[in-house]
Amino acid sequence: MTEKADDICLGEIDSPDDSEKPKSWPGSRKWRNVLLIALLTFVSPFGSSMLAPSMDKVMAEFGSTNTEPESLTVSIYVLGYAFGPLVFAPLSEIHGRRVPLLASSAMFVIMSIICAVSVNLPMLIVFRFLTGLKGSSSLALGPASIADMFVPQHCGKAMSAWNLPVLLGPAIGPLIGSYITQSKGWRWNCWFLVIVLSFCSKSRMLRHCSSAKPVERSSVVTINPPSEMLLDGLV
Repeated sequence: MTEKADDICLGEIDSPDDSEKPKSWPGSRKWRNVLLIALLTFVSPFGSSMLAPSMDKVMAEFGSTNTEPESLTVSIYVLGYAFGPLVFAPLSEIHGRRVPLLASSAMFVIMSIICAVSVNLPMLIVFRFLTGLKGSSSLALGPASIADMFVPQHCGKAMSAWNLPVLLGPAIGPLIGSYITQSKGWRWNCWFLVIVLSFCSKSRMLRHCSSAKPVERSSVVTINPPSEMLLDGLV
Protein backbone atom coordinates (compact mmCIF):
# COMPACT_ATOMS: atom_id res chain seq x y z
CA MET A 1 0.00 0.00 0.00
CA THR A 2 1.13 3.59 -0.57
CA GLU A 3 1.09 6.42 1.92
CA LYS A 4 -2.34 7.58 0.70
CA ALA A 5 -5.08 5.89 2.68
CA ASP A 6 -7.56 6.16 -0.18
CA ASP A 7 -5.42 4.37 -2.79
CA ILE A 8 -6.86 1.16 -4.19
CA CYS A 9 -4.67 -1.93 -4.52
CA LEU A 10 -5.17 -3.74 -7.79
CA GLY A 11 -2.62 -6.55 -7.47
CA GLU A 12 0.77 -7.67 -8.72
CA ILE A 13 2.57 -6.76 -11.87
CA ASP A 14 3.07 -9.98 -13.86
CA SER A 15 6.08 -9.91 -16.11
CA PRO A 16 6.39 -12.63 -18.76
CA ASP A 17 10.15 -12.62 -18.23
CA ASP A 18 9.99 -13.29 -14.48
CA SER A 19 11.32 -16.84 -14.08
CA GLU A 20 9.99 -17.04 -10.53
CA LYS A 21 6.41 -16.76 -11.74
CA PRO A 22 4.78 -20.19 -12.27
CA LYS A 23 3.30 -18.96 -15.56
CA SER A 24 6.88 -18.46 -16.82
CA TRP A 25 7.97 -22.03 -16.04
CA PRO A 26 8.82 -24.38 -18.92
CA GLY A 27 5.96 -26.53 -20.15
CA SER A 28 7.61 -29.73 -18.86
CA ARG A 29 7.80 -28.36 -15.34
CA LYS A 30 4.19 -27.21 -15.44
CA TRP A 31 2.89 -30.59 -16.55
CA ARG A 32 5.07 -32.41 -14.06
CA ASN A 33 3.36 -30.44 -11.33
CA VAL A 34 -0.08 -31.03 -12.84
CA LEU A 35 0.51 -34.80 -12.86
CA LEU A 36 1.81 -34.82 -9.31
CA ILE A 37 -1.10 -32.75 -8.00
CA ALA A 38 -3.45 -35.05 -9.94
CA LEU A 39 -1.86 -38.04 -8.21
CA LEU A 40 -2.34 -36.42 -4.81
CA THR A 41 -5.93 -35.66 -5.77
CA PHE A 42 -6.47 -39.28 -6.79
CA VAL A 43 -5.40 -40.69 -3.42
CA SER A 44 -7.96 -38.79 -1.36
CA PRO A 45 -11.18 -39.72 -3.27
CA PHE A 46 -9.71 -43.20 -3.70
CA GLY A 47 -9.56 -43.58 0.08
CA SER A 48 -13.12 -42.36 0.52
CA SER A 49 -14.63 -45.53 -0.98
CA MET A 50 -11.80 -47.97 -0.46
CA LEU A 51 -13.08 -49.20 2.91
CA ALA A 52 -16.66 -49.79 1.77
CA PRO A 53 -16.30 -53.46 0.69
CA SER A 54 -14.65 -54.41 3.99
CA MET A 55 -17.19 -52.89 6.37
CA ASP A 56 -18.68 -56.27 7.24
CA LYS A 57 -15.28 -57.39 8.52
CA VAL A 58 -14.81 -54.10 10.37
CA MET A 59 -18.17 -54.44 12.13
CA ALA A 60 -17.50 -58.09 12.96
CA GLU A 61 -14.10 -57.27 14.48
CA PHE A 62 -15.53 -54.49 16.65
CA GLY A 63 -18.60 -56.53 17.58
CA SER A 64 -21.23 -54.13 16.21
CA THR A 65 -24.40 -55.10 14.39
CA ASN A 66 -25.84 -51.59 13.96
CA THR A 67 -26.00 -50.54 10.33
CA GLU A 68 -25.95 -46.79 11.05
CA PRO A 69 -22.34 -46.67 12.31
CA GLU A 70 -21.40 -48.88 9.39
CA SER A 71 -22.67 -46.32 6.88
CA LEU A 72 -21.29 -43.43 8.91
CA THR A 73 -17.79 -44.92 8.93
CA VAL A 74 -17.68 -44.76 5.14
CA SER A 75 -19.56 -41.51 4.51
CA ILE A 76 -18.02 -39.35 7.25
CA TYR A 77 -14.78 -39.30 5.26
CA VAL A 78 -16.48 -37.13 2.63
CA LEU A 79 -17.82 -34.78 5.32
CA GLY A 80 -14.24 -33.67 5.85
CA TYR A 81 -14.27 -32.28 2.30
CA ALA A 82 -16.78 -29.66 3.44
CA PHE A 83 -14.50 -28.21 6.13
CA GLY A 84 -10.98 -28.71 4.80
CA PRO A 85 -11.08 -26.02 2.08
CA LEU A 86 -12.11 -23.46 4.69
CA VAL A 87 -8.67 -23.97 6.25
CA PHE A 88 -6.38 -24.76 3.35
CA ALA A 89 -7.59 -22.14 0.85
CA PRO A 90 -6.76 -19.12 3.09
CA LEU A 91 -3.47 -20.70 4.14
CA SER A 92 -2.45 -21.14 0.51
CA GLU A 93 -2.94 -17.43 -0.13
CA ILE A 94 -0.65 -16.57 2.78
CA HIS A 95 2.04 -19.26 2.59
CA GLY A 96 1.76 -20.41 -1.03
CA ARG A 97 0.37 -23.69 -2.38
CA ARG A 98 3.27 -25.93 -1.41
CA VAL A 99 3.15 -25.52 2.37
CA PRO A 100 -0.52 -26.54 2.79
CA LEU A 101 -0.04 -29.45 0.38
CA LEU A 102 2.99 -30.77 2.24
CA ALA A 103 1.47 -30.24 5.68
CA SER A 104 -1.86 -31.81 4.79
CA SER A 105 -0.15 -34.77 3.11
CA ALA A 106 1.86 -35.43 6.26
CA MET A 107 -1.26 -35.16 8.41
CA PHE A 108 -3.14 -37.43 6.01
CA VAL A 109 -0.49 -40.09 6.50
CA ILE A 110 -0.65 -39.75 10.28
CA MET A 111 -4.46 -39.96 10.34
CA SER A 112 -4.40 -43.02 8.07
CA ILE A 113 -1.93 -44.73 10.41
CA ILE A 114 -4.24 -44.07 13.35
CA CYS A 115 -7.16 -45.49 11.35
CA ALA A 116 -5.10 -48.59 10.65
CA VAL A 117 -4.45 -49.18 14.36
CA SER A 118 -7.94 -48.23 15.61
CA VAL A 119 -9.06 -50.24 18.62
CA ASN A 120 -12.77 -49.46 18.44
CA LEU A 121 -15.38 -48.17 16.01
CA PRO A 122 -15.73 -44.60 17.40
CA MET A 123 -11.97 -44.15 17.06
CA LEU A 124 -12.12 -45.28 13.43
CA ILE A 125 -15.05 -42.97 12.67
CA VAL A 126 -13.38 -39.89 14.19
CA PHE A 127 -10.08 -40.39 12.41
CA ARG A 128 -11.78 -41.27 9.13
CA PHE A 129 -13.33 -37.80 9.31
CA LEU A 130 -9.95 -36.21 10.06
CA THR A 131 -8.38 -38.15 7.19
CA GLY A 132 -10.95 -36.72 4.78
CA LEU A 133 -10.39 -33.27 6.26
CA LYS A 134 -6.66 -33.42 5.55
CA GLY A 135 -7.18 -35.08 2.19
CA SER A 136 -9.33 -32.21 0.94
CA SER A 137 -6.33 -29.92 0.41
CA SER A 138 -5.48 -31.28 -3.03
CA LEU A 139 -9.13 -30.91 -4.08
CA ALA A 140 -9.20 -27.32 -2.87
CA LEU A 141 -5.78 -26.25 -4.14
CA GLY A 142 -5.59 -28.20 -7.40
CA PRO A 143 -7.51 -25.66 -9.52
CA ALA A 144 -5.71 -22.78 -7.81
CA SER A 145 -2.31 -24.32 -8.59
CA ILE A 146 -3.28 -24.79 -12.23
CA ALA A 147 -4.43 -21.18 -12.43
CA ASP A 148 -1.03 -20.14 -11.04
CA MET A 149 0.81 -21.96 -13.83
CA PHE A 150 -1.35 -21.52 -16.92
CA VAL A 151 -2.95 -18.57 -18.63
CA PRO A 152 -6.76 -18.88 -18.87
CA GLN A 153 -6.64 -19.90 -22.54
CA HIS A 154 -4.53 -22.99 -21.70
CA CYS A 155 -6.15 -24.06 -18.43
CA GLY A 156 -8.64 -26.43 -20.08
CA LYS A 157 -6.28 -29.35 -20.75
CA ALA A 158 -4.61 -29.06 -17.36
CA MET A 159 -7.95 -28.95 -15.57
CA SER A 160 -9.07 -32.04 -17.48
CA ALA A 161 -5.94 -33.93 -16.44
CA TRP A 162 -6.42 -32.86 -12.83
CA ASN A 163 -10.15 -33.62 -12.73
CA LEU A 164 -9.88 -37.15 -14.13
CA PRO A 165 -8.53 -38.69 -10.88
CA VAL A 166 -11.37 -37.05 -8.94
CA LEU A 167 -13.80 -39.12 -11.00
CA LEU A 168 -11.75 -42.32 -11.17
CA GLY A 169 -10.73 -42.48 -7.49
CA PRO A 170 -14.11 -43.38 -5.96
CA ALA A 171 -14.76 -45.89 -8.77
CA ILE A 172 -11.45 -47.75 -8.46
CA GLY A 173 -11.29 -47.60 -4.65
CA PRO A 174 -13.76 -50.45 -3.94
CA LEU A 175 -12.11 -52.70 -6.53
CA ILE A 176 -8.66 -52.48 -4.99
CA GLY A 177 -10.06 -52.27 -1.46
CA SER A 178 -11.93 -55.57 -1.79
CA TYR A 179 -8.82 -57.32 -3.09
CA ILE A 180 -6.66 -55.97 -0.27
CA THR A 181 -9.28 -56.94 2.32
CA GLN A 182 -9.44 -60.51 1.07
CA SER A 183 -5.69 -60.95 0.96
CA LYS A 184 -4.41 -58.87 3.91
CA GLY A 185 -7.39 -57.71 5.98
CA TRP A 186 -9.32 -54.44 6.18
CA ARG A 187 -6.59 -52.55 8.07
CA TRP A 188 -4.30 -52.83 5.08
CA ASN A 189 -6.62 -50.50 3.18
CA CYS A 190 -5.38 -47.76 5.48
CA TRP A 191 -1.78 -48.92 5.27
CA PHE A 192 -2.03 -48.84 1.48
CA LEU A 193 -3.00 -45.16 1.60
CA VAL A 194 -0.06 -44.51 3.93
CA ILE A 195 2.39 -46.17 1.53
CA VAL A 196 1.08 -44.42 -1.58
CA LEU A 197 0.90 -40.93 -0.10
CA SER A 198 4.24 -41.29 1.67
CA PHE A 199 5.81 -41.97 -1.70
CA CYS A 200 4.12 -38.92 -3.20
CA SER A 201 5.09 -36.67 -0.28
CA LYS A 202 8.74 -37.67 -0.48
CA SER A 203 8.88 -37.14 -4.21
CA ARG A 204 11.39 -34.53 -5.29
CA MET A 205 8.79 -33.20 -7.68
CA LEU A 206 6.57 -31.97 -4.85
CA ARG A 207 9.05 -29.30 -3.87
CA HIS A 208 8.45 -27.65 -7.26
CA CYS A 209 4.69 -27.34 -6.79
CA SER A 210 3.41 -23.92 -7.78
CA SER A 211 3.47 -21.42 -4.97
CA ALA A 212 1.36 -18.29 -5.05
CA LYS A 213 3.23 -15.72 -3.02
CA PRO A 214 1.46 -12.99 -1.07
CA VAL A 215 1.34 -9.58 -2.66
CA GLU A 216 4.44 -7.60 -1.80
CA ARG A 217 4.58 -3.83 -1.37
CA SER A 218 7.07 -3.37 -4.20
CA SER A 219 4.82 -5.14 -6.69
CA VAL A 220 1.56 -3.35 -5.98
CA VAL A 221 -0.21 -1.12 -8.45
CA THR A 222 -2.32 1.70 -7.03
CA ILE A 223 -4.83 4.01 -8.60
CA ASN A 224 -6.77 6.94 -7.30
CA PRO A 225 -10.42 6.47 -6.42
CA PRO A 226 -12.94 7.24 -9.18
CA SER A 227 -13.98 10.52 -7.55
CA GLU A 228 -10.39 11.79 -7.58
CA MET A 229 -9.90 10.74 -11.21
CA LEU A 230 -13.07 12.57 -12.16
CA LEU A 231 -11.86 15.74 -10.48
CA ASP A 232 -8.47 15.41 -12.21
CA GLY A 233 -10.25 15.21 -15.55
CA LEU A 234 -12.24 18.34 -14.91
CA VAL A 235 -9.23 20.43 -13.92
